[in-house]
Amino acid sequence: MIKETHLVYKKSNQLTLMIPTVRELTPLTRKIYTVLLWETQNQCKVIFSRTGQEPSATHTFEARLVDLFSLADESNDARSIYTRAKKSFEAMKRTEVKWHSVEKGIEDEWGIFDLLSQVKIFKRDGETFGQWALPPEIMKRVLDHGHYTLIDLKQIVKLKTYSAISLYEIFARYRTAPGGCTSSHSPEWWTTAISHKPGSRVREWRKVKYETILPALEEISSLTDIVVERPEEKRNGPRNSVTEVYFKIKKKSEKEVPEGTLSIDLVEMASRLSVSLPSVRHVITEIYHGDRIAMVALERLEAEISKQGPDAIDSPTGYFRKIVDSIAIHVSTKPSVEAKKPSSAPELKQSATDEVRQALIDLLREEQLDLLERAVEIMRSKGVFTAQAALKYKAFKEEGGALTPVLLNYMVEVYKSDQPVVQANAVIAE
Repeated sequence: MIKETHLVYKKSNQLTLMIPTVRELTPLTRKIYTVLLWETQNQCKVIFSRTGQEPSATHTFEARLVDLFSLADESNDARSIYTRAKKSFEAMKRTEVKWHSVEKGIEDEWGIFDLLSQVKIFKRDGETFGQWALPPEIMKRVLDHGHYTLIDLKQIVKLKTYSAISLYEIFARYRTAPGGCTSSHSPEWWTTAISHKPGSRVREWRKVKYETILPALEEISSLTDIVVERPEEKRNGPRNSVTEVYFKIKKKSEKEVPEGTLSIDLVEMASRLSVSLPSVRHVITEIYHGDRIAMVALERLEAEISKQGPDAIDSPTGYFRKIVDSIAIHVSTKPSVEAKKPSSAPELKQSATDEVRQALIDLLREEQLDLLERAVEIMRSKGVFTAQAALKYKAFKEEGGALTPVLLNYMVEVYKSDQPVVQANAVIAE
């Protein structure tokens, strides 16, 4: 039994190293493609759980553009998503890529393929969707990934440069490896691995190292969940030239993860409500108890959307900020690094919704299942019963998995309709 972990993608090692042969790839295009592969894998599992059959190579997949971009671009501006999506999808359709394994000595099993076999953008019920299909050989690796690397989308979205994204996907393979060392490869191999332009001239290793590799390592080490040391070099060539290069990887402890890292629950809920991730991150980094305040604000926004309808609020992010402002007047903002922190921070009282949520967790399983079925009906009626939600629903119902925050939120809604005396407004201590 495979346990699904939200926002983590099992990427075949044969798909890790992407070398464009026609047209160059941008950092955003590469990140969007990783999200497409992740979403494809999730939808494939849902299809298999329902039908007992894997989708064919010609099967098309679809998702809301705002959902795809919320996982690939921190500067998620809904007004420009269509334009950026069109450029990225066009690049993926016209770009041919040669794939290599990251393991030394493993021969390629296949050759050069387009990233997508077909793609289009369309509107449905006032929302913009992307639709895509994968070439048969790539689809094969998505369905049967064999040896794989866990790619955490929460880490990929933080990176800005193509070289950092490429190296992170390679380094992720060795996060838990004994000794934490990558395979050693020639300088030319590493130079090609980080190139986003087809037919690029192979540059001198010394220049690549100082101009591209080291800045990328700094970016990865400062923004993601791993720390990478300077490259280790073996010098066995003429005039003591470098012949082999490898890197040492160390996974950060929880205390080393940068402040402002969004929890899975916040990412999931913000993405579903079309609230930009940078706005949520600003709240948790600038306000005491910001993570709890952000969750309360998102819950209030969701309640307002349910009450008024999805088209009533033009800017979910703007509305989210207004709710945060109304809450934040009761708490202090975080002082600057130079300033001294107060001896005691204001406390955020537990909301009635938190109490209801805990009560649901404590119910007997039969009662939970009854509420869950009714909650799923509401989610389907609102068009928010996503592939991920379906996986979590199935895992709880058939495999005894845990109730996720999204399912719990809608179960709370059902529970409150049965118990009208329960109040949902959070109270912030003065």
